[in-house]
Amino acid sequence: MALPEGTDEDALVNTHSRPYLLRNHKAGGPVQLGGHRGLIQFPEAGDNTMASFHRAAKRKIMLIEMDILALKALHQNTPPDFVANHDRKATRVLADLVGRWSEYTASQVEGQPIVVPQIDKNGSFTDKFYVTKEVITLVWAASKELFDAYPGLSIIYDAKDGDAGPFGAGLSHHPEFFVDSVVTVYPYYIKSGQELIQMVEAYGPAPGWRSNIKWWMVPQIEGIMRIAFADFDFSAMTPKKKFEMVFEATKEWTISPIAIGLNVTGVTLPVAGIGDRYDIETGTAIDARGVPVVETALLEKYFEDRVTIELFHFMRKEYPELPLNNIVRAYDVAVGPKRFKWAPIDGNPSPWGKLYDFHEALATPGRLYGKYHFDLYIVDQFFRCLEDLFRYDNKLPRTLTSDNPTADLNIEVLED
Repeated sequence: MALPEGTDEDALVNTHSRPYLLRNHKAGGPVQLGGHRGLIQFPEAGDNTMASFHRAAKRKIMLIEMDILALKALHQNTPPDFVANHDRKATRVLADLVGRWSEYTASQVEGQPIVVPQIDKNGSFTDKFYVTKEVITLVWAASKELFDAYPGLSIIYDAKDGDAGPFGAGLSHHPEFFVDSVVTVYPYYIKSGQELIQMVEAYGPAPGWRSNIKWWMVPQIEGIMRIAFADFDFSAMTPKKKFEMVFEATKEWTISPIAIGLNVTGVTLPVAGIGDRYDIETGTAIDARGVPVVETALLEKYFEDRVTIELFHFMRKEYPELPLNNIVRAYDVAVGPKRFKWAPIDGNPSPWGKLYDFHEALATPGRLYGKYHFDLYIVDQFFRCLEDLFRYDNKLPRTLTSDNPTADLNIEVLED
């Protein structure tokens, strides 16, 4: 499907990816869309490359998400340099470096050619790779290039692990950037708003950082479980009691930085919708076909999604002006019918496998337009999501599908 003939695509993009969005974004108004890691097109415009970011902005997408990871710190109490990348290791994008980014200095990685590894028909990397025209660009240089080239652009800096603290400190020294940007915070390594403050202040932030730096909280339940219930035994507890405890911990983590005055301007809630079929009282769930969910790992995803849905309702009631964001997270690579995402550590293709239902729900544009009103979506399939949003608003026929041809890595390009 495509936009109906005569539709003004530029005007539609301008409505749903508004220039200068992050300067004063409030709940309500037209749904906004942002490009997840740019506008990906393998092999030359891979995720988090300058080609991908430019490709998005040239199509008038005025909100892009950039994954950031810290490089090796050279001086104590000073922010390190940062690289735009998703994987904690450099393995997937650099031919000669296989360690964590935090093991390398800026001089070791800046300007290195970005490669795309060949993937065999089983979904595993081979020892061959395709050398792109792209090179590693450090985050501050990348930001300057993008902001200078595209007035009205906004950037979501997606800080991995505990990097939100040092990155926030570094960003505070760049007033030319922080006015049109926001930093995401995850719970895996940051236990509370107070701990976030301590982490920022350990790296010498500029005066006024508490009001100048904007934050989006991302309360992923998996991370909450790690920091709040790592050694907790739920086995003797009723499903309802477990749900209540995890919900309270999630709620407290999400609002803790708001309570102490940090500039939280949004909350990202990765709701897939499968949690609607999770029963809080019994701890059971049924899939979209009405079949009981018996796989433990998948059932846990149903539970996590239901907690996130309850948090959505809480935030809408208690913080009605705060924008709530969601994601449309497509697969990163497909080999035949098999779908994979990049593993968070080394970037190796990780199959959807037993969590297929969860990943497919997250990957389907428009799945929640009619049920929940999110103010913003970070999406892998920008123009497919835009088309579906247009069709929903205009009551036109829709085809809900998780297919993502623009992100498929065509392995034939890399074969001899």
